[in-house]
Amino acid sequence: MMSFVESRDAESMETLLSHPLLENKIDVNVTTHTGNNNLIHSMLEVAVFNNDIKMLKILNKYGADANAPYSEDEQTVLHILAEYYCIEKAIYKKDSEELKNRMIKLILLNANPTLRDNNGKTPLDYLQNPSSSKKVEQLYLEKKGRGYAAFIDIDTPHSDLIKTLQNVAEFRDNINEICGTDATAFILHYFEQNPKKSIENCVKDLSKNLDQLMDEYIYDIRNEISNPKDNPNTSLDTAKVGGKDKSCTIM
Repeated sequence: MMSFVESRDAESMETLLSHPLLENKIDVNVTTHTGNNNLIHSMLEVAVFNNDIKMLKILNKYGADANAPYSEDEQTVLHILAEYYCIEKAIYKKDSEELKNRMIKLILLNANPTLRDNNGKTPLDYLQNPSSSKKVEQLYLEKKGRGYAAFIDIDTPHSDLIKTLQNVAEFRDNINEICGTDATAFILHYFEQNPKKSIENCVKDLSKNLDQLMDEYIYDIRNEISNPKDNPNTSLDTAKVGGKDKSCTIM
């Protein structure tokens, strides 16, 4: 299945997962070693990295969970990305905007930044105290052994990113209250309608215009329901929507 995700072959993935003999028998949250670095990746993470909205919609439809355990340490994708962000910024002094954007998108897709791994740490904990990450500490010790420790800062918290992720998580909770189980479907629908918009601008637009965007989504879904051949798996409970203040400021 990972090969379908890597090649962005949404049609083949849908065909496989919808096969009568396989339906509800395939775990789309499995992880596998992939890529040149042979690191463990989930299909959801790769689809987010590829910005493959069609694939994300299929994975969501068949039970993809942004909070599924990702490693023996019970880490989620968000834990891993938070540690990699710290490594990129502190150890290699690289621009980590892509990792930041992936974390924001994952939280919009319901990843929880407050879940704890087997070390008792949340993704936000690693961003607050990078040296608490075993991966960061190991790389630091390696660099220290080569005389590079003076150029590395693993103690400074990434406060601005923490605040951004907390705000996005709060906003996602607000959408959950409005949409119920269809919140991720709504977010993916929005991404699909705005393929060229940056994640930062997506968040700003969603936070400022949620009322209007939700109404447009309901309108689109009602049209799809009236034409089930277009999308027979849409199931927004429109009775859950309305009567709440859906706007807030995030970024």
